[in-house]
Amino acid sequence: MIMKAWTYILALWSTTAAFLLPFIAAAAACNPDTQFCGFSRFSNLKDFIISSLKVVVTISLPVIVFFIVLSGLYFVMARGNPEQLKKAKMNFVYVIAGTALILGAWVLATILGATFLQIVGG
Repeated sequence: MIMKAWTYILALWSTTAAFLLPFIAAAAACNPDTQFCGFSRFSNLKDFIISSLKVVVTISLPVIVFFIVLSGLYFVMARGNPEQLKKAKMNFVYVIAGTALILGAWVLATILGATFLQIVGG
């Protein structure tokens, strides 16, 4: 029960941080006396999406490593119990699937953004 609560707390925190970090980073590099400090840092949508996904990947990697280690601990704590081994295997599968989704989204956005700019000549 406690691990489930920590999992939800960690997921909520990382999601919130992933959405807020690009705004915080843009505000830190901005000089309000000489420029508008909104999305002016990004010259096009591709740069904004790639930067946002880089932040998500940067924040997600330590979380992913934590959950992979936690999954390994589940395997060790199962001690041969078939029911707990099944839970540990499912946990590991979910961690790997989440990792593939996060990294796949970043790779796909990078490739599609570069292709789109080549097509439209930007």
